[in-house]
Amino acid sequence: GPASAPRLAEEFRHDVLVTPGLAAAGGELPPSSSGLEVSGPGVVVSAIRSRGDETELRLVAMSAAPTTATVAGAFATAWRTDLLGRALEPLPVDGYRVDVELGPWEIATIRLS
Repeated sequence: GPASAPRLAEEFRHDVLVTPGLAAAGGELPPSSSGLEVSGPGVVVSAIRSRGDETELRLVAMSAAPTTATVAGAFATAWRTDLLGRALEPLPVDGYRVDVELGPWEIATIRLS
């Protein structure tokens, strides 16, 4: 639907990067690593940056209806902040996952550590 248009446009505008491998065939794969996973209908990540030992994530609800963004990753605390990064309220983290309620067209900044 229309709410997925910004996400699809964002995926489309990034070129695919292809790099030849340098390891011998049949070798061991490196250990997997994890980053952040963000999901939710009409939710777009507009910015992500490192702030010392913390990660700041800006989410945008690209919808005329309220939605919930689910952020999963290796973090134990989450705070909703203002646009300058000042803490506003703690968000409950449940097993390395936090749900962020977003109003229609809302921009939310989240700090994770």
